[in-house]
Amino acid sequence: MLKNHKLRSNARKAARGGQWGEAARYYRELCRQRNPSVKDQIQLGHALKENEEFDAALTAYIYAADTNPHSVDAQRQAGLFLKLQGNKKKAATYFARALAIDGSLSDMRNELRNVGII
Repeated sequence: MLKNHKLRSNARKAARGGQWGEAARYYRELCRQRNPSVKDQIQLGHALKENEEFDAALTAYIYAADTNPHSVDAQRQAGLFLKLQGNKKKAATYFARALAIDGSLSDMRNELRNVGII
């Protein structure tokens, strides 16, 4: 537990300093732990995206969403990244999943509109 706390602290410090490769390295190590948190999985995706490792970022976001099907944030982040890459149809799947979890999410409803689903 203490090791994870130190890894997370180092990852956040690196991210705040714009050292995205280093942040990704720490988040990867956190995500290799047994039962990684969805927040760490999403932050790995963010760090990889900022480090311009787009294929790895996509893998991280999709993995976070698919292994945490009840996490609105994981669904949202996967959808937003897919939309950013121009994959509107697949993005809509994740936006719809988020909306199914919480029907009051106006931002997800708007995203579905933006990709032409609603």
